[in-house]
Amino acid sequence: MKKNCLVSWSSGKDSAFALLRALNDPTLNVVGLVTTHVNQWIPIQGVPLSFASQQAKLLDLPLYTEALPIPFPSNQVYQQLFIRAAMQAGRSIDAIIFGDLFCNGIDQYRRSFLEPAGYECLFPIMNIPPEQVAKEIVEASIKAKVVTINTELLSRHYLWKDYNAEFIESLPSRVDVCGENGEFHSVVYDFPHFSSAVTLTPNEKLNYEKFAHQGFSWSTQ
Repeated sequence: MKKNCLVSWSSGKDSAFALLRALNDPTLNVVGLVTTHVNQWIPIQGVPLSFASQQAKLLDLPLYTEALPIPFPSNQVYQQLFIRAAMQAGRSIDAIIFGDLFCNGIDQYRRSFLEPAGYECLFPIMNIPPEQVAKEIVEASIKAKVVTINTELLSRHYLWKDYNAEFIESLPSRVDVCGENGEFHSVVYDFPHFSSAVTLTPNEKLNYEKFAHQGFSWSTQ
C-alpha cells in the first residue's frame, strides 16, 4: 500500500523539488502540504502565507498551517506546533516529507519529535550533491524567483533573479548553488503540477538587518 504523506512546504524550490520526487514515487501518496508561519508570513523565506495557499490551490492539495509565536521559538514550542499542524490533516498520515539537502543533524532532529508522534520522516533529496539538485530543478521546469538574500553572504544584486542555469553559473564559488548555507531563498511561481503558472510582480524592497527581501504581488492565468 502507498504511504499517505504530507510535504513540509516553504514555497521555495527545494520543497517543490522534494514534492516532485514524491509525486513521481509510486510508493507515496501526497495528500497535503504543511507549514508554520508568523503573523501570516513564512519565516526565512519571507513569503506571505496567502501565496503558499495559492500554490496549494494550484496543486489541488490542502495546506495545513499553524502559527508560531516568533520566528525562532524554543524547540519544544516549535515541535508541538508543527505536530499540531500535521494533525489537522485528519486522516491516517504515515510520513512527512522534507526538502533538506545536507545530512547535518537536521534529519535526526526531525525524527526525534515526529517519529514518537507516529510520523515517519522522508528526505527524498538528502545527500544528493547540490550541483545535481540545482541541475535537476532547472531541468524539471521548476521556476522560482530569489526573494531573500543574506547580504553578508551574497550580493543583493541577485535579488529577484530567476533561479536558472545562468543564475547558478554566476554565483561566486563560495556560495552553495542551492543556497543551503542560507545565502538566498526562493519562491516557486511555476511547477509541473500547477494547474497554471503564476505571474509575480515586484513591489517594495525591504531590509531586515543583514537580509534584503523583495516583496511581490501575484496573479494567475
